[in-house]
Amino acid sequence: MEQWTGATPERLVESFAAARQTIEDAPVGRTAHQHTRWTPERIREADREPAEAAAEQRVVVAVEAATGQIVGVHVVHNYPHRREIGYIHDTSVPAAHRGHGLGLAMKAAMSRRIADERPDLERICTTTATVNTHMIGINLALGYETARTANWVETAAAGPAGRLAEQNR
Repeated sequence: MEQWTGATPERLVESFAAARQTIEDAPVGRTAHQHTRWTPERIREADREPAEAAAEQRVVVAVEAATGQIVGVHVVHNYPHRREIGYIHDTSVPAAHRGHGLGLAMKAAMSRRIADERPDLERICTTTATVNTHMIGINLALGYETARTANWVETAAAGPAGRLAEQNR
């Protein structure tokens, strides 16, 4: 495991981008939503966003000893307007490395770290698709509780306008 706060270390940017891209194949159900394409440039942009908002970005990654490549990512942000809450942005593991407990290990490492560094933190929030039963199991094992459920709804951008126009005829 390797950890940092703030910007991604230069030596890890490319590997971190590749590892973050694996969130793309996390189970989410049917949706037209497209995740961000993670490139080294996008990593640097994502590093700047919390800094510009005076937020803290904490990262835990799993690094494969033989290759030095990142094989698991866990990112948490703390915002100044809600200092008592940590918001998980991503937890992902490339398919070839799943099933070895990396997600659980990274989340547990972050929980220990954030408890030490931020004793004022009251809770950590995350979102998980209901079809992502593996991550739900990890969350439950770590003591997370379902606070609410949400439905993701979507339509083509012209859909609502077209429906309203039909209704007004």
